[in-house]
Amino acid sequence: MNYYGFDINGVYQDNRDGTEYFGSVLEDTNPCLGYVLFLGFWKFEIKTVLGKAKEEGKFGRVDTTITEKSMSIFQYFFRILPYVLMIGLIYMQCFNYLRSYEVGLAKNLVTKNVWLQDGKGFHFTNPFVFVARLDTRPTRVGVHSSSKTANQKLVQFQPEHWESFVKIEGWRYYWWDNRLSFNIGYPDEYRGWRDVCRGYAYSTKKYPFFKIIEEY
Repeated sequence: MNYYGFDINGVYQDNRDGTEYFGSVLEDTNPCLGYVLFLGFWKFEIKTVLGKAKEEGKFGRVDTTITEKSMSIFQYFFRILPYVLMIGLIYMQCFNYLRSYEVGLAKNLVTKNVWLQDGKGFHFTNPFVFVARLDTRPTRVGVHSSSKTANQKLVQFQPEHWESFVKIEGWRYYWWDNRLSFNIGYPDEYRGWRDVCRGYAYSTKKYPFFKIIEEY
């Protein structure tokens, strides 16, 4: 397979499965979660449990080095846990990552402004900015049937026309499109961004933000 993803017969091979889409919700979004969800639990519940565990008789009056070391590790774990969760929440709210073949549609929930986020790597935003990632690689879509005919197209999103796309589709997490449906009996189920691509690939009206590369 060469750089453009075509095999020796000139047919585009889309070897992606659903795994790269699953879990991308956390990467795509900056959910406004509270920073103190676990701090109250840590301050009250954990210290209470540890305090009671240290009382005489909780370990059967056995005071061993192994027991003390186990308690020390237990205390250390719950001591650093809130800071680990804090770092994770800050990352989820203020950072997102784009791969080399992706662009992001960012939206500020306060100002309602939408803009294109381009460039590979990490992007820093304020907690009120949500980002939906779009795959710009050529995507194979088709209409499945029991017939012997081939009805597939190779379509690619054109990021320079993102404004026209948003005017028609609006801004949302496209990853969720058709996510919960089940097309039993067919080898491929179009979910998320691929489902959006398929709709425009077979539209009778042509749009500038999707380019039909090949039909077969």
